[in-house]
Amino acid sequence: MGNTKFEECYLCSRKEIISVEKLQGIHEKQDNEYDDEYYGDFFCPECFIAQLSFHPNAKTPHFKTKPSAKHESDCSYNFKSATKKEMDDYCNDIRNHDSINRKLKSCLELLNKIQKRQRTTQPLGEKDNNDRCNYFTFGEGETRRSIRRKRLSVALNEEDDYNTPMIFYGTVFAKWDLRNDNVKYLRLQNTKTDKYICSIAVSNNIYSHVDESMKFDNKRKCDIAFITSMVRKGNFNNCSISYSTELIVSSVLT
Repeated sequence: MGNTKFEECYLCSRKEIISVEKLQGIHEKQDNEYDDEYYGDFFCPECFIAQLSFHPNAKTPHFKTKPSAKHESDCSYNFKSATKKEMDDYCNDIRNHDSINRKLKSCLELLNKIQKRQRTTQPLGEKDNNDRCNYFTFGEGETRRSIRRKRLSVALNEEDDYNTPMIFYGTVFAKWDLRNDNVKYLRLQNTKTDKYICSIAVSNNIYSHVDESMKFDNKRKCDIAFITSMVRKGNFNNCSISYSTELIVSSVLT
């Protein structure tokens, strides 16, 4: 299976998505809110069918599919995660850019607890530029692969979260650094701790194609999703965007 751990889940009774860090906070409270209102109500955030278990005491808290649970057949959690080469080939193929952009928008829906999908018997795949292509997979048949995704509010794992393209997304503080004549940088910080998350390098040519609503000259709280490889240099996380379709910034607030 592709993504064996989850950083959010679907609450069936509330019909909404909840992040692992928010549920962790509820779990740590010295009251009965977690047991009375949340325990056992965890389902796959993508297909809503497979029941999940919550592991709050793990080194990195997470949700995981219960052993007997089954995901919907098209759910990305049924597929192997793409290798670095497969992801590089997928991201570098200009024919996939619209598909990538839709997947980024789907991640923003997870952040905003919005689920627009309607259940359907129509096959969902990459062919024919299907505009319902919000599953986090690409390819067909035995070559179908899932795309890993990572919440920016959760610490990156040294072994798993670097040097391979994946989708990064979250609610962050962001600020453009335009001082360099050749490259623009989007600096991201954690909204709770204000700690540095990463810096996204964008060439002048790519920056010129970035939507004007994503350009702001002061620190903003916003939702962001992008697909790239994260690189660790010393104590800093750095990455770059090769195409404007690989970056979405929305819900920009002052």
